Amino acid sequence: MPPTVNLKSIRRLRAWTIVVAAAQAFSFVGCVVAPTNLSTYFFAASLVAGFVFVSLLWRWVQVSRTTHGRDYLLCPHCGYDTSGVTSTNANADSVRCPECGKASTRTEMARMWKKEVRRL
Repeated sequence: MPPTVNLKSIRRLRAWTIVVAAAQAFSFVGCVVAPTNLSTYFFAASLVAGFVFVSLLWRWVQVSRTTHGRDYLLCPHCGYDTSGVTSTNANADSVRCPECGKASTRTEMARMWKKEVRRL
């Protein structure tokens, strides 16, 4: 089952990736600079931060594949796949999400998702 994706979760994922990368860099520098008895703790912290960083990057790859595989036509509010939803009004580009009821245009959805996915 593909991961649930919305714009809020992508922004939160980006922020956590940056924080964990900074923590990993700090712990690696501390491992090199610290006295011998403290370097073990910094090394352990570096390993933990590295594991968390790799898992966040893996999540980022999943999100990227999910949005790209659906032609970036996910609802920006709830993440529902609107690629198969047909338009009911005169404007063929406008779509109403069946999950949350918010209306968006297909070009607007694709533009927003591409922008968010490319940021990291």
